[in-house]
Amino acid sequence: MSLRHPRFCLSIALTLVALSTPSLAEHHEGQAEMGEMPPEMAAMMALAAPAEQHEFLKKLEGTWTTEGKIWMDPSQPPTVSLGKSVNKMILGGRFLQQEFSSEFMGMPFQGFGLDGYDRIKEKFVGVWMDNMGTMIMLTEGTLDEIGKHRTSMSEFTDPMTGKPTTMKAVTTVV
Repeated sequence: MSLRHPRFCLSIALTLVALSTPSLAEHHEGQAEMGEMPPEMAAMMALAAPAEQHEFLKKLEGTWTTEGKIWMDPSQPPTVSLGKSVNKMILGGRFLQQEFSSEFMGMPFQGFGLDGYDRIKEKFVGVWMDNMGTMIMLTEGTLDEIGKHRTSMSEFTDPMTGKPTTMKAVTTVV
């Protein structure tokens, strides 16, 4: 195996991380025991914890029957697609993982997404990818006052026109 082999490089990287992790952890544990945690570290740890907005994402956990409506032309009725979404909270309740399947325009449609709430941006954030393209869409959004509707926006290059476009997605908890 050569030094350029990806597995070998990954092995070295993981070993270096493993070797450095105990000393970092011991350093911070010692500081915490002595009550000397720097304010920056305390602030970072507070922002890393799930917030009340993560409870909205937790409501979406489970297996869901979905109804999607897509307007290709605002002057025409939407294309309606029924589907299934299997959602689960991951990484200590910080992110919602979605595995989606349906049919779109007579073809099988599969998608994968991750949603979270970024406490620094104070916005819901997400990534989405599916079998109808090769792009990864990034989303940002907000929750309404009653905590029932999350509206997210995404900017991307429309694969049909090659021009920048936006997409609005509204998630409603019924």
